[in-house]
Amino acid sequence: MKIGTYIAKSVAHELSGNVIDLCPVGALNSKPFRMRGRSWEMQQHPLVSPHDAIGSNLWAHVLRGKLLRVVPRENELINETWLSDRDRFGYEGLHADDRLTKPMLKRDGKWSEVTWEVALEAAAHELKAAVAHQGGNQLATLVAPTCTVEEAFLAQKLARALGSENIDSRQGQRDFRDDAHAPQAPVLPCSLADIEQLAGVLVIGADLRKDAPLFGHRLRKLALRGGAVGVIASRQQKLEFPVAVQLAVDHAGTVLALAEVLVAVAAANGNPLPTHLAAAAALKPSDAARRLAAVLTSKESKDGKCAVVLGPWAMAHPQFAELRALGAAIAELSGASFGYLPAGANAVGTALAGALPHRGPGGAPRVNKGLDARAMIDQPRRGYLICGAEPELDSASGAATIAALARADSVVMLTPFLSEAMRAYATVLLPVASFGETSGSVVNAEGRWQGFAGATAPPGEARPMWKVLRVLGNLCGLEGFEQQSSEDARTELEALIGARAPTAGYAGTHELVLPSRATGLRGVDEVPLYAADALVRRAASLQRTTDARSGRSLKLSPTTAARHGIGAGDAVVVQAGGAEARLPALFDAGVLDDVVVIPRGVPETVALLAALALDPSGLRLSRA
Repeated sequence: MKIGTYIAKSVAHELSGNVIDLCPVGALNSKPFRMRGRSWEMQQHPLVSPHDAIGSNLWAHVLRGKLLRVVPRENELINETWLSDRDRFGYEGLHADDRLTKPMLKRDGKWSEVTWEVALEAAAHELKAAVAHQGGNQLATLVAPTCTVEEAFLAQKLARALGSENIDSRQGQRDFRDDAHAPQAPVLPCSLADIEQLAGVLVIGADLRKDAPLFGHRLRKLALRGGAVGVIASRQQKLEFPVAVQLAVDHAGTVLALAEVLVAVAAANGNPLPTHLAAAAALKPSDAARRLAAVLTSKESKDGKCAVVLGPWAMAHPQFAELRALGAAIAELSGASFGYLPAGANAVGTALAGALPHRGPGGAPRVNKGLDARAMIDQPRRGYLICGAEPELDSASGAATIAALARADSVVMLTPFLSEAMRAYATVLLPVASFGETSGSVVNAEGRWQGFAGATAPPGEARPMWKVLRVLGNLCGLEGFEQQSSEDARTELEALIGARAPTAGYAGTHELVLPSRATGLRGVDEVPLYAADALVRRAASLQRTTDARSGRSLKLSPTTAARHGIGAGDAVVVQAGGAEARLPALFDAGVLDDVVVIPRGVPETVALLAALALDPSGLRLSRA
């Protein structure tokens, strides 16, 4: 007997790797691990996923100091017995060819490897020089939402000790107008385990299968149990469970659709519209909006708990403030809870650690608010400290980020990888540990703290990031950098913020100004499943999947394609402003006509998306 795939078919799913665990005889196994080692020879270490805000528990299997396999670690409250493929195979990125293993310093435009002592002294000198003449406002610090709580805490502590409040871990966010009323951290409205017990959920701006696959798994259980799921997103999704209603929208359409839902909810419950959202009264709810409202207001929904959740796409929306105000009002009028599903494995933890320009550790408001992630780029600073990020791909505006970094006098990078873009704009490169190579803790989307120890040593001369930040604090002559372990940093943070779990919600009154309905060809961007972070972008097996190929494609409806003379699989030239990108066309009937879904987080579209942000109506398509 031989096990194979069905003729002309294959298993192409974000949870496909779970068949390895389900196979009773071991005939289905992990291809990246196959023939690499014997199970009984390996050491097993508990870790937490670094790829999305679910915080899936896993076991790392290490042979002779090298991480060779990841399998699920059972936790009924979080991932049960499952793992997404991103969590299972993303470790391959650790072994990428562009791992940075030695400190490097740019002198007269040329890179050279140096000792840690030389590199650290140079980094400390550049950080002090950035704030020497015009104060701390000339230093900007960007922290990746994949950094541990301890790393984010020490990064913000270093920046603020140098006099800078310009620190942010929300690089993918565009709209910061309503920061003052945001919660202390972007958490879900309930625990992961409780999601499947809800009567109804309205999700705004999330790909239910791709953004956080095990969140989608919980929603599937809810739907199969008879609960109602409503979705507003950039396209209608191919889901494996019944959905009450899906609504595909563009950027302007998201605000308008949510305003219509608010009007429908208010009418269903006999409530007046909140004063700050009174402009919504000018809209007549569509049939889809009324059905979305019914997810929260039907008799079945009223008999049980409901939730409204803003997803990663909504949080990166150009009018996030409006979406947050509308979503919170819908939840309040319908009696539902309100929360967020953020992008980034530790978006909640980095916020609690104080890696925000307006909030310190634990969400304490800052007297002097710093520049947010967008303002740090729009108003270039003299010096930058970048912790764990690939700014050109992680930022909402990669091309503008590259330009700002290139203009800076100094860019000190604590990074596990060395990309070609970094070679151009960085001045000091300090190699740091990545997933599984350091100790620390993360906080998942429900606010649950999870700690872990390193499973293997970082390669070459790379060092744990918390330790590098601690030494930089010492070399800058700052007080409070005596930590001897990551546990010391966590203990210090816990003493500042206490043990209280973060709460979701929104207490603002941002005034609604309705956008005009967009016409003509227009683009929306989304982050593909396998372009979400630096590690997964380098995982070779994942980059060979159907999801990875489709993620680097231009998604458009067959009608839009025919209008522009484009066939399935054709190479397409997408132009906006003076920039262009060449991508294969992928027909998707779930995309609105005259809307093009452009991938973000891939090198091909960095310049295009920046130009499109400046001129949203300037999009043009043609066959290559």
